[in-house]
Amino acid sequence: HQSSDWFSSHFFCLGGVSPAGRTFARHLSPPPDIFEDPFTGSATGGMAAYLWRYGLLDEPVFVAEQGHWMHRPGQAKVEVVGPRHDIETVKVGGPAVTVLRGELEIHRIQRSGINNAFYKLVTRQTNLNKSYEHTNEN
Repeated sequence: HQSSDWFSSHFFCLGGVSPAGRTFARHLSPPPDIFEDPFTGSATGGMAAYLWRYGLLDEPVFVAEQGHWMHRPGQAKVEVVGPRHDIETVKVGGPAVTVLRGELEIHRIQRSGINNAFYKLVTRQTNLNKSYEHTNEN
């Protein structure tokens, strides 16, 4: 698990647990992560795009279900926006429960790698703006 870029699997099928559900899924991950996620919005979005793109859904709006087998049932309304061959976005929404609350403190880190590239981009943009302002003053 830690030596590869694979981290979880989203198994799904057409047909829900309840009459409202159009799909049912399980999202599993190997240790040391949580074994199963009760509802995974990001994976549901990818699943919806796949099902719509390949004609496995008749309608682009449906109810997705997940978590029932772990006694934490979840439902979300899913909407795929755009035609099958040119999907623009996927919307996933529904009720949620806060399970963790906290604060995150971010410290400045040394410029390296992507941070260095971002710094160069911001510096270049600042210098371009200064050049532009100087040119327009004359």
